[in-house]
Amino acid sequence: MTSTWKDHSDIDEVLLVGGGAHHFEQHITRIITGITIPDNNGSSNVEGYYRYGIYKISEDDE
Repeated sequence: MTSTWKDHSDIDEVLLVGGGAHHFEQHITRIITGITIPDNNGSSNVEGYYRYGIYKISEDDE
């Protein structure tokens, strides 16, 4: 993360998702602030892909 985003000033929030989010939280908070773990972190990847798919389908209909 630090090599990819040297300047964190343009990052407002980082969402940690997936079943292992809580395992990485303590390590990532040492590097960057603004970490949020959604209540549904275990299924949020699936929900995100679903929402993106619906967005892409609606984009194709236009």
